[in-house]
Amino acid sequence: MARGRDHRAWSAALDRLEQELVLVERLLLEADPEVGEPWEAPVLLGRMPMDLVPRAQEIQRRQVELHRRLAEAMQSNRRHQAVADRAHQLAPTPPAYLDTTA
Repeated sequence: MARGRDHRAWSAALDRLEQELVLVERLLLEADPEVGEPWEAPVLLGRMPMDLVPRAQEIQRRQVELHRRLAEAMQSNRRHQAVADRAHQLAPTPPAYLDTTA
C-alpha cells in the first residue's frame, strides 16, 4: 500500500515540476503570462520509483535547457537596457534655426 502511495506522491511531484516548466516557458514567449502559485518542494518519503526515473531525467533536461534560455534572455535584456540608457543620456542637438516656411 505504501508503495502505491509513494508512486502517486512522486508522480504528483513530477506533474508539479512539469507545470512549473510550462509556466516559465510561457514567461519567455508571452508579454503578460498568467503567474501561478509559488512552487514548494514536496515532502516525499522513500526513493523515487524506477519507472518514474526516465520522466524525472527528461524534466531535468528541460530544466537545464530552460535555464540556458533564461540566461540568454536576461543577457539580451541587459544589452537592450544599456543601449536605451545610452540613448537617453545623449542630449539632442538644439536646432540652429527655425524653418517657418514648411
